[in-house]
Amino acid sequence: MSAGGGTSLTLRAERIDGYDGDIRVDVSGLPQGWSASTPMIIQAGHNEARLVINALDKPQADWSQAKLTANAQIGKEQVTREVGKL
Repeated sequence: MSAGGGTSLTLRAERIDGYDGDIRVDVSGLPQGWSASTPMIIQAGHNEARLVINALDKPQADWSQAKLTANAQIGKEQVTREVGKL
């Protein structure tokens, strides 16, 4: 993808044990020259949201360190899970 281009990804949550609150998803480790619309929130009562990734100036192609991390407040506990790589 050339500079100025972008794409959107649909992220889906598999909700378990009756949890229906917000889920925050962060992207880290993007290659140089890329940005993402984070944090992305899957809102309470919903199962998906879109994440937008944009190519900036001279985007690099090494995606090996890019990952998604989800966070949710479940009761009194903050739960964090690595959910995958890009």
